[in-house]
Amino acid sequence: MSPADSNDERQEATESALVDSAWQRIKNRLEDERHRIYEEIKNYPTPITACDVQFCHLLEQQASVFEELARLNEAREESLRSNDSTKLVDEFLGSSRFMDDETKAQLRASLKE
Repeated sequence: MSPADSNDERQEATESALVDSAWQRIKNRLEDERHRIYEEIKNYPTPITACDVQFCHLLEQQASVFEELARLNEAREESLRSNDSTKLVDEFLGSSRFMDDETKAQLRASLKE
């Protein structure tokens, strides 16, 4: 094995580790959001919930975070087969409803290192 091949393998392993770390941080953030919504629903007062706009909004958010977690799993699996997995992370971040701008910027910066 030539030194160039060894260098390429190390660079690929480093990129793979960075991408995997980014996916894990995204997942952790979405799981935190899922838990926050769950707790808010669990502790919600019991008056007429079918007519309560805020409660219905929480239920919609809960469904959305579950959908986003499913999308995350699909994107993460796809990134394992992709030549440009950082692009997939970036696209996911761009479409995420639950990732704040600061977290998106931190994740993107860590992938560019």
